Amino acid sequence: TFDRLAAGNAIPPPERIRPIGVLWRTATYLLTDLLERTYSAAGGGVTPFPKAAAAWPDGAPPLMDLYNFVRDRLRAVRQEIQQQWSGRTPSGDFLPLSPDAKLCAVRIFERCARFHILT
Repeated sequence: TFDRLAAGNAIPPPERIRPIGVLWRTATYLLTDLLERTYSAAGGGVTPFPKAAAAWPDGAPPLMDLYNFVRDRLRAVRQEIQQQWSGRTPSGDFLPLSPDAKLCAVRIFERCARFHILT
């Protein structure tokens, strides 16, 4: 679930935060696989969500529903990156991200920014 960092919430334990590689795959799934599969398939290809297709008249979720879903999930991804970037742990230890992980995090932020600019 999403909790604001500035809301005075405790830092989650490290086992509850996804690694950068998983966050990259999550963002990729949301921004390419899910969106492309949904709207390219709705034009006459494979039904993107066969079990739920009956709930939507054209076989794809309404654009605003999908936008809200993707936006909320990307917010959670960005929050987890911010928690890792700070390097703070609940025990007070400092575990900074590696340079490669920081580069990956920046690329995720760039993709999220493009999504918000274009929508």
